[in-house]
Amino acid sequence: MPRRDVRAAFTSDRVAEAFAEGRAAGVLHLGAAESRTHLHPTLGWWRDLGGAFVAAACAALDPLSPEEPAKPEPDRAWLQQHALSVPPMVGAELSTGCPKTRARAEWTSPAPPPGSCLRAAAPHR
Repeated sequence: MPRRDVRAAFTSDRVAEAFAEGRAAGVLHLGAAESRTHLHPTLGWWRDLGGAFVAAACAALDPLSPEEPAKPEPDRAWLQQHALSVPPMVGAELSTGCPKTRARAEWTSPAPPPGSCLRAAAPHR
């Protein structure tokens, strides 16, 4: 198997495992763990959304009280702009300026990986 195919298979497995835990876990994985991975434009769009959450959650953490949950406020202007850049994908026709409110609500549901700056941002199930 060529080197490129091996990397793609490992990436595919990691992403599939993350999404098997739920949509929010998958988007969080894309934003936190696949920031430099070459992805299909659809997954890249979701990675950008997850990356924005990761950055906001890390910025919202109080270094003096890291055990306090970080509750980042969404940058609504960025979310609207990002919603307008939806690549061709199933469901894109439903995008209306800020279409990912359910994904935003789910961001707090997955348990982030140990040592992650998001650990305080999301309660564990």
